Amino acid sequence: MTGISLLLLCISVFALGEFLFGSWLWLKRRRIKHLRRAERTRTQFAHARNKLMSVLEAEKISVKSRTFQSLYGLQTFIMRSPNEYRQISAMLRRSLFREPGPPQIDTAFSDESLKWSPETTEVVRDTASAMIYLMVDYSFRIRIVGWLRYRLRFIHRLNGLLKGLQDWVAARRAQKDEIIASFRESRESMEKLCSV
Repeated sequence: MTGISLLLLCISVFALGEFLFGSWLWLKRRRIKHLRRAERTRTQFAHARNKLMSVLEAEKISVKSRTFQSLYGLQTFIMRSPNEYRQISAMLRRSLFREPGPPQIDTAFSDESLKWSPETTEVVRDTASAMIYLMVDYSFRIRIVGWLRYRLRFIHRLNGLLKGLQDWVAARRAQKDEIIASFRESRESMEKLCSV
């Protein structure tokens, strides 16, 4: 009895050790994934901010303009808040998918947008792209929808391929049926000739 209980104790200790080690690895992997996402997000906003600074150096935008202040403030805030990316992403999703109401337009920003240089427009696009990335990358639901859309697109392509293959097989079968029919006709005509 002591041998079996010692064996069970050893197995239990081993299983507990494996469970604890697996849990530690899972937490470590999750932390590394968070750091990788945060660094990617910061890199995108840093790239947009560097472009903004080069547009400023080229004097295509003024430091006092509403556009510069908005973009620089937004990019800096997001780059300095990596622990709040999940909350920022949720806020962006809520503001994007909320009930449409009367638009709240900042007239100074709107007036400036008519005079933007192509470089400024590119910086705005890069910032918007980084914000969309932030919103999607920190939302499990949106990532799942994207994954499903990709899978459905793959299935649709596979269906198209299978349909094309099915049409090709049907065409080949029709060709073979024609050849077989011509062989039958020639065999029947030869049988008629032989019987005469």
